[in-house]
Amino acid sequence: MTNRPLDFLLIGAPRCGTTSLFHYLRNHPDLFVPAAKELPFFIDDELLARGWDAFFRDYFSAAAPQQRLGKLTPHYWDRPEVPPRLHAQMPAVRLLALLRNPVDRALSHYRFLVRRGVEPRSFEDAVVDEGWKKHQHYVPLGEYGRILDQYLGCFPREQLLVLFTDELEAAPERVLFTVQTHLGLNLPFPAKNLERRYNVGGTSTRLPWLVPLVRRSPLRRLWRALPARVQGALGKWYFFEIAPKREVPPELPADLRRRLVDHFRPHIVRLEQIVGRPTPWREFRE
Repeated sequence: MTNRPLDFLLIGAPRCGTTSLFHYLRNHPDLFVPAAKELPFFIDDELLARGWDAFFRDYFSAAAPQQRLGKLTPHYWDRPEVPPRLHAQMPAVRLLALLRNPVDRALSHYRFLVRRGVEPRSFEDAVVDEGWKKHQHYVPLGEYGRILDQYLGCFPREQLLVLFTDELEAAPERVLFTVQTHLGLNLPFPAKNLERRYNVGGTSTRLPWLVPLVRRSPLRRLWRALPARVQGALGKWYFFEIAPKREVPPELPADLRRRLVDHFRPHIVRLEQIVGRPTPWREFRE
């Protein structure tokens, strides 16, 4: 198949349900999405050096000529170098952004890293420590208006479709019809997996000692010897199926939530200007 640019790209945000959307999109017969979700071409120096032709041969050569080509890479979210690079090579690409209440997104991101054994602090310490702009990007990644303006500085507004996690969970058929229209598809999305949510996290981990133990033991060498695809599959199975405790999460302290809401409010105001309608998150309007 002849090399051609992407037709659409999901740019983020992380911990907003992008894996579920990835699986829904892969089911459409007129779309081709590589099986490997995280392939950040535009921020990987080695991939950029090899060029798009080589990347296309590696991941898109199996696509049929009539299929639209797409990628889902939340790694592009809040990477200011990506929009100009992307526009220079693919100016007509259609963009998708899937967004969640930014306070809840930050907390989900934090719990994910706790389960991975790389975040020892409390959530409050993690987001307050050295200010909002530091540490794991819990807060900056939720500054949606600022981040989308990076893309709108390079792409016309009509090429961007903003989706909300709340609506995808409540009415996936309706949201996917919007995606269908944005991408110019004639056939509707198959409904066979729309009831399933993928990569659902939890409040904590059942085995907090396991990952640190593997990192300190000879097992680490065995893990590194596994192919990257096997590591990815085993990691997802462990972190999203085996390890999570799915309990009712404790509420954030009211003062901390209020401070986060106040921080995010101007970014949500800008987001609503971009999408031309209110977000589902009423607390930012109260």
